[in-house]
Amino acid sequence: MRPARSQPALTSHTALQRSTRVPRAATARPSGVAGSSSYFFPEASIAFTGDALVTHDFVAGRVGPCVICRAFTQDSQAALASLEKIAEHELATVLPGHGEPWTDGLAWAARQAVANGIR
Repeated sequence: MRPARSQPALTSHTALQRSTRVPRAATARPSGVAGSSSYFFPEASIAFTGDALVTHDFVAGRVGPCVICRAFTQDSQAALASLEKIAEHELATVLPGHGEPWTDGLAWAARQAVANGIR
């Protein structure tokens, strides 16, 4: 077994260039979990958004694209700013940290989450 290679540390909105087998971009952003990241796979048009963008906030009772509730968001303004950066990516499918997959596009979902604000 080979030891794992060390990976570069992610900072806010760091883009990583890799092969097609791993994410082409990753965005570190404040959320309920320190070091939370979103991963984008442009070749497959899929985004894994973690807690940055969810489609079901069980605590606040919201369904649809939104930011996870304030109780689990470390920095509300930074979370919204991260979503604005995420909205720059046109990917078809969102696989959120909580809730059902979203197939109406990442950019639209991120803009909708920003418009909904944090509760």
